[in-house]
Parts: sequence; structure tokens; C-alpha cells
Amino acid sequence: MADASRAAPKWPQIPAAVPDWGFHRDEFRHATHLIEVETPVESVMDWGMLGYFIGGAVEERIPVITGAIRQADPLRHKHFGAAAASSGGVEMYHMIGITPEAPSLETALGGWKPSATIKYGIEDRRRVYETLNANGQDTKVDYVMLGCPHASIEQFREVARLLDGNKLQTHLWMFTSRAVKAEADLIGFTKAIEDAGAIVMTDTCSSIARAVPNGTKVAAVDSAKQVHYLPAMTGVEAWFGSTEDCIHAAVTGRWAGELR
Repeated sequence: MADASRAAPKWPQIPAAVPDWGFHRDEFRHATHLIEVETPVESVMDWGMLGYFIGGAVEERIPVITGAIRQADPLRHKHFGAAAASSGGVEMYHMIGITPEAPSLETALGGWKPSATIKYGIEDRRRVYETLNANGQDTKVDYVMLGCPHASIEQFREVARLLDGNKLQTHLWMFTSRAVKAEADLIGFTKAIEDAGAIVMTDTCSSIARAVPNGTKVAAVDSAKQVHYLPAMTGVEAWFGSTEDCIHAAVTGRWAGELR
């Protein structure tokens, strides 16, 4: 029998460390590609589409974005970054006068000239929207998924408003973090959404869980990231549009989204 009184072995204490490389060094944080936005980007939907365009254009390089970008709040950055990392592999980006390391174009570029200058105009916006919706064929929607990246409290407020007085004709699942759900619970947004027939879940999404409601053939989403992954991971058709487009599909059972 082992001696229970025997002291546990003492392992050597190794200080926490990371390699002094990559984005830990200033010289690797400078932008390589200049993106000139020529058509207004303000809505969450438009920020997602811009991110998807840039990810495809620069792949794993670092873009610096200037031009007609508006309302750069955390929600929009979240949708932009998620989309840019889905269509490409963007890990870092700069926006002139918005992100902390880009007070000017010269600073963001580190004094170098960009490897390429890419314009994003109204026709590019249209092409991105069509690309994101290329998988959609059947307008009869079975399932609406919101919250990938996880829904913010602002999105809860919008969904509760759009659902007010309506009943669902499709499944509607909304995903968020535990912290945001707790806030939504206190305000009453969660109850309003669930009273319409939706389900609110935390810390996962349909792509990660590879789970959709039984019988789902066609889904609608408000995330450029999610429309990129969901068809491949679950085998469904998927439509992409604004949150309002998605709620309209949820209460009518039909997709009628369009680029405005």
C-alpha cells in the first residue's frame, strides 16, 4: 500500500513567457494593405460585408482602412473582425482615426508604402452581398439564427422591438454570452423574445455545436461570418441580411431580404 503521508513531488517553477515575435513586436504590427472605402459603411450588416470583402482581398495580411466608415462601436468592430477572419485570416487591422495605433495613415503603415491599394465601392458592396447569398435558393425559411458573433445587449433590444406583438412561423435561436443574457434577463428582453417563441442560448452557436432545429433545410442569419460557415458545417441553405430581414423571415416564414 502506498504511503499516504508521502509528500507530493515539487515541480520546477517555470515563469510564464511568450515568444518575442509577431504582433508582440511593433515592427510586425504595421499595415501592409490600404483599403479605401468609397461607399458609406454604417449598419452592422454593412460592417460585416466590408470585413468579408477585406478578408478575401488581403487574406492574412494587415489592412488599414480609411474613408466612409461610420459609427465604429464595439458591436460593429465585432462583426467586421469576425467576417474578415472568416473570408481571410485577418488577425489585426487599423482604421484611421479610430483604432489606437492609427492616428494617421503614415503611422499605421510604419512609414512604408502599402503593398496594394484596394478600393471598396458600391459595386463591390453588391458583389459581396451576392456572394454571401449565393447558397440561398429556396425562400421558405425553416430557421433563423442570430448571434454569431454573440449578440450584444443592443441587438437584444432591437430583436425584442422587432418581435413585439408577433409570433414566430419558424424556429428562432439567439446566441449570446452568459453576461449579456443576465443583463437581458434583468431588463426583460429575454422574456419578450422567448414569449414570441424564440430560444435564447449562451456560450455556443449552431456552427460550433453543429446543431440546427430538426428538419431545417433553409436558414436565415444576420452574420457574414455565420453565412460563411453554417452551410458547410450543417448542410443547410442560408440567406444573409439585416437583423430586420431575419426577423421578417421568422414571423412570415419567407425570405424577402434585399440590399438597400
